[in-house]
Amino acid sequence: MNIEFIMNKYDDLLDASQKLSKQNEELVKSIAVLKLENCRITNEFQSPDVDFEKEMIVSLTIGA
Repeated sequence: MNIEFIMNKYDDLLDASQKLSKQNEELVKSIAVLKLENCRITNEFQSPDVDFEKEMIVSLTIGA
């Protein structure tokens, strides 16, 4: 193997690594946003006003 071949492969790997790193950062941000959304929705469904609506949904799905 010559040095040019090795350098080209190194450059290819470096490019791939940088792309994956950027993609990983974007996915980490997406996860953070989704976790916040999940917390917001969870808190929303734990409010007292929603208890009646949850009971209605459960009763409709059970067929009562």
